[in-house]
Amino acid sequence: VCYGEAKSSGSCDYESTLYATLTLVELGENGLGLNEIGTNIYLQSKLKITNFKDLAVLNRILYKSSNVGQSFVNELASKQRAGGDWEGDVFTTALSIFGLLGNGEKTDIVNRGVAYLERRKNTKDGSWDNSARNTAMALIALHGVDLANANVGRSSINTKGRTASGFEDCNNK
Repeated sequence: VCYGEAKSSGSCDYESTLYATLTLVELGENGLGLNEIGTNIYLQSKLKITNFKDLAVLNRILYKSSNVGQSFVNELASKQRAGGDWEGDVFTTALSIFGLLGNGEKTDIVNRGVAYLERRKNTKDGSWDNSARNTAMALIALHGVDLANANVGRSSINTKGRTASGFEDCNNK
């Protein structure tokens, strides 16, 4: 079982299947189990072990499904560089941390990755690399499922030539 890039697509797309499966298992109590989704064999058999982002997402899927693939965890952990990063990239590092979260034996690796993200955070505006994509993934990695309950700090949003700034408070209902 797999998903295509678009609803009308007649062929499998690995990345679409990976992210659709992640979304379905992350839905918590309303989510589906990996066996119900049916993508497990496809995802594991088509994984390119050298693609750290895909490996991280697959690790997260397997963890959330109580079906940890220890060889995948070890492979991802072994690719961390001396500075705590993966590929010298905020997004890949954040995704790798997210993929290893919850794996108690890899706490030191996660902590080194978190330290890397903390060093890379822009102290003036709270972003990572002035990128919405990198900032979003870093916040997910650092706060995970508790992101909705976090005070993520001062932010500035530039929209159509106007800047709005203030403190983000995700507890604000």
